[in-house]
Amino acid sequence: MAYDEDLMYIMHTARVLLGTKEATAPTISDITTFVTGGYETPPTGFDDLGNTDIDTSITFSQDDATSETRGSLQNEKIREIITQAAVEYFDVNSLQPKDSDVMSLYYGGGTVTSGQFAAPRSTAITATEKSALLVFVDGTDVFPAYMPKVSIKRNGVMTFPKDNWVQVPLRATVLDPSTGSPTVWLSSDFTAA
Repeated sequence: MAYDEDLMYIMHTARVLLGTKEATAPTISDITTFVTGGYETPPTGFDDLGNTDIDTSITFSQDDATSETRGSLQNEKIREIITQAAVEYFDVNSLQPKDSDVMSLYYGGGTVTSGQFAAPRSTAITATEKSALLVFVDGTDVFPAYMPKVSIKRNGVMTFPKDNWVQVPLRATVLDPSTGSPTVWLSSDFTAA
């Protein structure tokens, strides 16, 4: 590590992109082209979630791992073992309730026909597995996070404030993919030691 102000980052805007589960990660060049091209063409295999809430932004959280200490009669604290792994997730509030893809994520399914979205029965609601690409943007500088496998479901009820956008709360839990890392941050500033 070294003192380097160029490695600091301020997010001015962000995009949430979703793809099929374990979609191929785009390159930093693909993502930069998406940003500098006015967000018109997402990287191959990904779709933009659309407008999300500015106040809550993208909120990362974690349910901490639980652990216990194991020992012996002679030494009561030999080793700490993890009894339940930590679970990471991010929350985002979509502002597009009239988007059938957003509603399908919120309800874990549903049926779309011309002019209507029919939510599934509560017994049929499931989480949707996708890949996620979070693109944090500072000018034209990007700092994306790629998650090959996330489980998306509702995170509370939709809200209909009188003088603001309707909010559709979603939570994406980061899952372990079949191979590789569950979260990959992308930056040309990362260099191997």
